[in-house]
Amino acid sequence: MLYEETVGKPSTEMDTPLARLLMKEKYQLLLSGIDLLKEVEKHAVILCDLHGMSNQEAAAVLNVKLNTLKSHLLRGRKKLKEFLKERKE
Repeated sequence: MLYEETVGKPSTEMDTPLARLLMKEKYQLLLSGIDLLKEVEKHAVILCDLHGMSNQEAAAVLNVKLNTLKSHLLRGRKKLKEFLKERKE
């Protein structure tokens, strides 16, 4: 019998209660920032960055041209970056 089967896998840095709490707080902060975006930017960021859709897939879902989606995504990411930067300071 392997050691890991007997006592479980060793805990990793991200698998501690404190690490999970910090990740949850960061995720909540991210969602707060996304909430402040314009609707079109919000949808673009959620579909591409949270759901992992390609730009082409997200453009089809939102029924916009690819370049329009890219513009919304760029503006949304920029605003979100600024929001997170302000909260970090």
